[in-house]
Amino acid sequence: MTMTDKERTVEVAIRTADSLLEWDRILTEFADIDSGSPQELLATINDEDEDEERRDLARRALAIMDDEGRWSLDWWHDIGHALDVEVTGRLVDGRWELSGVALLVGWGGPTVRLVAVDEFTIRVEVSWWGDSAERTIDVGLAGVMWQHAEEVAP
Repeated sequence: MTMTDKERTVEVAIRTADSLLEWDRILTEFADIDSGSPQELLATINDEDEDEERRDLARRALAIMDDEGRWSLDWWHDIGHALDVEVTGRLVDGRWELSGVALLVGWGGPTVRLVAVDEFTIRVEVSWWGDSAERTIDVGLAGVMWQHAEEVAP
């Protein structure tokens, strides 16, 4: 059975949200690793005194880092590899007031945007051939996106 365009759109939204949630879990679990280097994750994997679930998560983190070309445990890879960063706001009394920030992470087939609803929440928006799907999740990327937008805003 083949998937419809709507089903594909929903699948991409779910898969994107799930991957962000997984990376967020990894960042939360390994927040104690200062440099977030692969060597420190390897040390966790090889430490027989570590909990097996934590060791498995470290293995998964290394696999993701290898697959995606990540150098460290952070969200900056996601911002740096976005096709576009859209910052919206308005000028109020001579001061820039941030009202939104979004990352374009896929274009055309399908188009995927990560919209920071606030400093805690991301809305994954996917569109494909006139169909659309959304998933809303709480991940640390939202705060990093807002921080970045505030730094680059005039």
